[in-house]
Amino acid sequence: MIDYHDDEFMQMQTEIFLHIPKTAGSTMNNILMRMYRPEQRHFFSLGDSMATAMGRFKNLPASQKAAIKLLYGHFEFGIHQYLPQPAHYFTLLRDPLERYISDYYFILKNPAHPLYTAATERNLNVVDLIESGLALDNVQTRTLAGRISHRQELCPPAALEQAKENLRNHFVVVGLTEEFDKTLLLLQYHLGWSAVHYKRENVNRQRPRRRPFSPAILKKLTRYTELDQEIYQYGKQLFHRQLEQMGPRFHLHARLFPLLNHSRTLYWQARKYSVRQWLRERFG
Repeated sequence: MIDYHDDEFMQMQTEIFLHIPKTAGSTMNNILMRMYRPEQRHFFSLGDSMATAMGRFKNLPASQKAAIKLLYGHFEFGIHQYLPQPAHYFTLLRDPLERYISDYYFILKNPAHPLYTAATERNLNVVDLIESGLALDNVQTRTLAGRISHRQELCPPAALEQAKENLRNHFVVVGLTEEFDKTLLLLQYHLGWSAVHYKRENVNRQRPRRRPFSPAILKKLTRYTELDQEIYQYGKQLFHRQLEQMGPRFHLHARLFPLLNHSRTLYWQARKYSVRQWLRERFG
């Protein structure tokens, strides 16, 4: 079993943040940008298709890949096999219905999104997008099983077992969007991060919850997220098992963290304001 606190291993490994859409990943990305220097980070951009982006990454020089301490972005499980050094993953899972609904309203408010035109001009609801083939069913299971690129079929049940196996064997932390603070503290402990603070990013506070959708739509959406419901429950088991292994100091820190996070955020906001004010006074 890997000792994630072994100094030699920590120096040579790469951490991979598997960013599943609408699971507080934008907030996590901002934290990661403070934890790793620019030359240590590699952001996996999906300006083109996943296959095209993966092809570009595979063709990077080995020396460039070896320098990566953090690989993050939207991609599916399996990217570690193209790195010349050891790597492990971490991710955040979210209640599947809430994740899909959040993603749907994100599409509706972003004209640059690839699905915006279809969703608005054709008046497609969240289930219509899946049934039309424009969106995928069971996105969390697909991502964890390495099946995002298999777009011509519904996610097969075998993908669930593969996703579970990957979570067990390749993830140092399986976090939950709904337990973001504790997830962050687990990452700080396992990855040796310095003190962390954050504010929520990319949050659509105006989006409705489940109420605007009819029971029929929610029933269909539940059917298209059956595997995600199972992987989410499995992820919750792993998450709580991780918490049980932590000592009393961790749990005390978790109770105090909301207050500490708020005070640190105010401190850094005050520092930024002071610098801006000084620049205005000095240079007009």
